[in-house]
This record gives sequence, C-alpha cells and structure tokens, in this order.
Amino acid sequence: MSNSGGDNDSVIWNDDLLDRKRYADFLTNYIDKKVEINQPGMVMALDAPWGLGKTFFISRWAEQLRASNHAAVVFDAWLNDTSETAVVSFMAELRAGLKPTIDALRLDTAAGIAIKEKSKNLASKLRRATWSTAKVVGTGVLKKATGIALQDIVGAITDADESNADVEPSTDALPEKQIIEKGLDDFFERSLQSHAEKMRAVADFRQSLQELLTDLREVNAITGPLYVFIDELDRCRPSYAINLLEGIKHLFSVHGVVFIVSTNLDQLSKAMGGVYGPSFDGFLYLKRFFDFEYELPEPTRVNFIESQVINTGLAKLTYHSGLDTRASDQPTSVIDGFAAISEAMRLDLRSLTRILNSIEAVVANIPANSSVACLWLFFLTALKYRYQESFRAIASHNLDINQFKELCKRIFNGPSTVMGLRLDESAPYHRAQLQAYSLADALAVYYRATTENSEWILRAGDNADLSTAPYPSFLIATLRDGWSINRRRPHPIDGYARLIAMAGHVSS
Repeated sequence: MSNSGGDNDSVIWNDDLLDRKRYADFLTNYIDKKVEINQPGMVMALDAPWGLGKTFFISRWAEQLRASNHAAVVFDAWLNDTSETAVVSFMAELRAGLKPTIDALRLDTAAGIAIKEKSKNLASKLRRATWSTAKVVGTGVLKKATGIALQDIVGAITDADESNADVEPSTDALPEKQIIEKGLDDFFERSLQSHAEKMRAVADFRQSLQELLTDLREVNAITGPLYVFIDELDRCRPSYAINLLEGIKHLFSVHGVVFIVSTNLDQLSKAMGGVYGPSFDGFLYLKRFFDFEYELPEPTRVNFIESQVINTGLAKLTYHSGLDTRASDQPTSVIDGFAAISEAMRLDLRSLTRILNSIEAVVANIPANSSVACLWLFFLTALKYRYQESFRAIASHNLDINQFKELCKRIFNGPSTVMGLRLDESAPYHRAQLQAYSLADALAVYYRATTENSEWILRAGDNADLSTAPYPSFLIATLRDGWSINRRRPHPIDGYARLIAMAGHVSS
C-alpha cells in the first residue's frame, strides 16, 4: 500500500535534510491499515528529544496527507496554552481544519447539505458534553466543609419547590439542619442526573463525529482516517497537557480518528513529577493515554549538522573548510568541516546544537570581510564545550606542536583522518593520489598559525607552490591569503579562543 503523492511529495519534502519522509510513509501505511480493520480511535505518541525536528516532521507529514486526500489537522498545544479550557481551544482548531474540506462540498446535494448541518451541530454537542448546566456552587463557611455553600442549598430547595405547584416554598420556616439535609439530597440527585446527561451527551458527540467522518468518506471528500497532530505538548503547563490528553481520549476516541501527539515523553513525565511530587511515576501515568509510541530515530550527524547550519545562516559565510578542496568533485562546505570534528569527538546531537549556538555567537563577532577557518573554529568550540582544561592550554599556547598532536590523539575517539591529495608532479598530467591524512596534523597547521608570527608561513611558500602541495601543507595557502606580510604577529584566527570563551556564556 502506497501513500506517495509523486511530484507533490517531492515539493513537500524538498528540504527534508533529516530524511524524515520515509518515516511518514511507513506510519501512514501502518495507521491506515489498522483503521481499515475497524481499529477504534487511536492516540500515538511521537517521541523524540528537543531539536530533532518533530515540528518539521509533522507539518510536512500533514501536508503530504492532505495532498493524498486525507483529512489532517495540526494543533499547536503550546500556542493554545493560554486557554483555560483545553478541549474548547482544540475543537476550534479542529473545526477550522475541517472547514476547507466541508466548504468545498456541493450544496445542491442531499449529502452535502447533511454534512454541513452535522458539522454546524458538532460544536453544540461538544458544549453539552463538556460544560455542565448545573448551578455553579458558591462560596461560604459551609462550602469549606461540604463543598457546597448554604445559599446554594437554599437556592436548590427553592428551585425544586418552584417546580412543584402544590408546595409552597418555606425554607425560612425550616431549621438550618433540615435545610442542609434537604439541600444535600437535592444536590446529590441533581448531580446524578447531570452525570447521566453528560454521559449521554458524550456518546452523542462521539456518534456525531463518527457519522460526519463517515459521510465525508462516502462522498470521497476525504480518504482514510482523520489525522490530528498535536505539537509542542511537552512545552505546555502540566495541568493543560493533562486536560488536553484527557479530553481527546475521553471525547474524541472514535473509529476513524487518529491522534499523533508530538512530544518528549521523558521531559513531559518529569514535568508531571514536578507537579505531583518526586514519587509520582509520570511516565507510567502518561502511557495510559497512548495506544502506542513511536520513537523518531536520530538522524546522522551530517544530516543533523546540515539542518542546523542552514537555520543559523553559517553556510552564507566566507570560509575555508579546512579540508582539501581538491579531493572531491563537490566543493567542501561548512558542514564538512563540522562533521569531521563531530565524528572525531563523537559528539551527540544535543552537544552539536549547543556548540553551534556558541559558533553562531562567535561568527557574529568576526569581521564581515574575514574568511572563517571552519575546521579550527569548530575544533576549538567543541574543545571548550567538552574539555575546558585542554581548551585553556591551547588558548594560552602552553603546548608545542608535538604536545598539541598528542592532545588531539587523546581526545579523538580512535584514529581520526580526513581525505586529501598528494600530487605527483613527475607523472603525466600531475597525477594525484587520494589518501588519508591525520586530522591532528591538519589542526596542527592552524595551531602553529596562532603561536608563531607570519614569517614561517611566508618562508613555507618561498620554495613551493602551496596550491599544489600535499594536504595538509596545502592549508598554509588558505591561511596565507588572510595574513598581512607586514604583520609580525600570530594569524587573526588566534582571536577565536577569546571569542569562544565569551560565547561559552550563551546557553539554550
């Protein structure tokens, strides 16, 4: 079974840097099949930590579903957290989401007229299912003990007496104890009636919703179940999150309705524990709302870095990646330099996000006409995040070249290499050989530029064309372009360490 929309899918997922489309296809096929076999209404938790693109994923998934004639509604729980009544704000978004589909129906058909009428009546039925029409209990001394104010009990008796034409209201003549007893009995009876009425109203609302969706499918206005995506739930107040989950489970659990709740279950369960106490099992409590969970897999580091770099604008810099631009048919990028460091240091995705935040702050303070040395900048920033003592030693130039290389070997997880060219000028057409070079050797070129003045780099270029030199000596050419021959001081990249130290105070 395929839910692909062909060219539409290509447009919808054109910037899918984390390769999420295949998960949307998989889940759509799975959920549609469960609904086909008469599975009751379902609630799925889409579980992933912050920063893994849950909002992007569900927004594009919903768009793909609409393109394939499914009904899909996206509800931003965080945006609607200002409402005191979670179900009401949700119903407003649900109605708005279905409105284009219903408005497109022809009014000159019996089916179209019936569907529009059912849609209009749905909100009224929800109101009856959620808002009690019983008298609101007031305040007073009695309420502290019983939950009911004395004046409300008197009112209840009066209401009951007025409904009986043969009985004169006579609460003034009754002793207070009898007033309380009679009032409590009346309140209890009315509460029983109100509960029964509410249960009937809930059943009526569910049936009406299911009939509306069935009618829409019968006229081919929609295909398959109604998908309702709830986003940003873990950012909401715990009380609002629980009210929303209880509401959708209690009111909207009907055949043909599927809820996809995008959240971080770990964070949300901890928030519950903060409200109900450290011994409260928030995770177990949340699981009762979900029929199943789907853990959104982590993307590859390269894909994740690409998505983050685009969002920060780092890709628009003037830069040199620090890799060998001659070693591939594709030009090296900011992403390639960062990926080389992240792989060597085995940085997890949350660490990458934090490091990128610092890098963005650093770059904002580098002169606009400067060419940013990405490999060195990423290395230093990651070092500051992970190994602060080593960062200080490098920033203070306390190591010689050999000590620097040994430090790199210690902090890298196994042999870390990058690909570069060695040119054989004696061979026809200057045949080039691709080979692996030590990442520590490449970084050592930059470290030397921060510890020595410009004379060594000028001397290095006296006897050879650095553009054809083997990597990593090739890097000297990129450094030389940004270094004035009249300056007898370290390269401008020596200023990165100071900026990184200042950016270390930025957090997310």
